[in-house]
Amino acid sequence: VAGVRALRGRMPDVLDPTLAAIDALAHRAVAALARAAEGAAGGEELFAELEALIDVNHALACALGVGHPALTAVVDASAKLALHS
Repeated sequence: VAGVRALRGRMPDVLDPTLAAIDALAHRAVAALARAAEGAAGGEELFAELEALIDVNHALACALGVGHPALTAVVDASAKLALHS
């Protein structure tokens, strides 16, 4: 968190939109899961949306410097099998 704070202090014009995007991803995930709980979202539609959100979230976390090599290895291995993690 301290590293992100320091980076934001140096580049708020870059970091603020990135943090806003992460916030938007979280809101979209909550909305998708709520639709699923209400039965309004089908399985394939829900999974496709969540997969995209997961992929973008991981990329943004890495861009902020808060990714982890082990998680990136899992993401890369999953991608080779057309999976998302």
